[in-house]
Amino acid sequence: MPIVEAISVACTDLTKAKATVVDHRGPATPIVAINKLLEVEEHIWSPSYGLKGNIDATVQAIVVEPKGKGTKGNSAKTLTIPLELKTGRSQSMAHRAQTMLYSLLMSDRYDINVHMGLLYYMEANEMIRVPAIKNELRELIIKRNEVASYIYARETLPGMLQDEHSCSRCYAKNSCFVYHKVPSHHLTINDLLTSLEAIRRWHG
Repeated sequence: MPIVEAISVACTDLTKAKATVVDHRGPATPIVAINKLLEVEEHIWSPSYGLKGNIDATVQAIVVEPKGKGTKGNSAKTLTIPLELKTGRSQSMAHRAQTMLYSLLMSDRYDINVHMGLLYYMEANEMIRVPAIKNELRELIIKRNEVASYIYARETLPGMLQDEHSCSRCYAKNSCFVYHKVPSHHLTINDLLTSLEAIRRWHG
């Protein structure tokens, strides 16, 4: 993956300003040096959390925290963390949630404390540190369980969010629009999947 190699070269020297990344939770600007590419397109499945994903890159990085309250000097740590790559420049909370969940999956798989991930927007050439915050991860898992309960019941689906900005970017918008277009919501998930498969075959 050439882009990962480019990031590694750019961030290896801790004295370079370009090694500084943005922390999405505050004004801190830690320095990150990716010094080893461990895995590309790593498939991780966690039975404990009922989640799976493909991590763009698993990297080893040196993270130097800036001086601040409670810190006598720059604190450097060598960490194994996920690196998620996005081709555009448009930032999204969904991207950060995805990176956060990858940190959780890596922690579960390797039995180590992965407390952050990196999110890189290639077009904007911007690197963001995404800390794995316990309360936010808890909320994400609660949402995951809520969706899973609907799927398990195979009878109903959650109500439409009805937010133009969010819905236009949703991966499930076609299925959701078809379901909510039906006058009566007695359509089961099996009915919906059958209808969508028929539409797909009809249009080739």
